[in-house]
Amino acid sequence: MGENDNKNTNGGSILWEGQCFALEDGDTKRLAVPVGDEDGADHYEALTPQPCGTIRRERVSLVPYFGLEDSEEYGAARAIPRGRGMVEAARMIAEAAHEGQVDMAGAPYIEHPAFVAARVRDLGGDTTAIAAAWLHDVVEDTPFTLDALSAVLPDDVVRTVDALTRRSGESYLDYVSRAGANDRARLVKVCDLAHNMDASRLGPMASSAETASRMERYREAMRILGAAPGPYHGHS
Repeated sequence: MGENDNKNTNGGSILWEGQCFALEDGDTKRLAVPVGDEDGADHYEALTPQPCGTIRRERVSLVPYFGLEDSEEYGAARAIPRGRGMVEAARMIAEAAHEGQVDMAGAPYIEHPAFVAARVRDLGGDTTAIAAAWLHDVVEDTPFTLDALSAVLPDDVVRTVDALTRRSGESYLDYVSRAGANDRARLVKVCDLAHNMDASRLGPMASSAETASRMERYREAMRILGAAPGPYHGHS
C-alpha cells in the first residue's frame, strides 16, 4: 500500500472538502466527488462500489440531476454537507461491502459499523476516524482490499483501516496492541469492542462457553487499550 493523493489516470485529486453529491439511479448508489487541483475543481467523478471489491471511478455530469436538461432517465441527487463527503464515501462502501451479511443475532451486519461510527463521532473522533469506523471490518470480512480503498480514500483513512485489520498469522492480542499504537484506530477499536460485548448481539450464542471465552478476550483487549472493559448500550 503506497502513498496516494487519490488521483485517477486522467489526473486530478479528489477534493474531499468540496461539495459532494449522493446519486441514486434505481438500485445504483454512487457518490459524485469534485476532482481537481490546488486551483479548484475541474470536474466531477462518480464513485461506485462493485460487488467484486473494486470501486469504479468515472466522470459524471450533474446537469441532468438538477433538471437543467431532460432528466427523465436520471435519478435523484442529494447534496452532502461540506466536509462530510469522505465519511459518506466510507458509509457507501461499507453498505455495499456488507450487503447480505448478518450478525450472530440475525441483524443486518451493517448496523455494527454504523453503531461504531456513531459512537466514534459522539466521542469526538474526526472525519478520518469516523470513516475508518465505517470500514473497520471491510478488509477482513469482504472482498474489498486496502489497495481498493487507497484508490479513492486519503492515506490517513487507509492507514487507520490497516491498523484495524488483523493480519494473517497475527495473534489477536498482538493485533490489538498494533491497533492501539494508532490513536484513531485505538478509538475505533474501543468502540468496536464495546459493541461486541453487548450480549444482545450474540443471539443463541450468548450463554455458550465459547462466548464466555470470547468476552474474556475482549476484556483483555480493553485493558491493553487502556479502556474500561464493558459493553456500551447507547443508541446510534
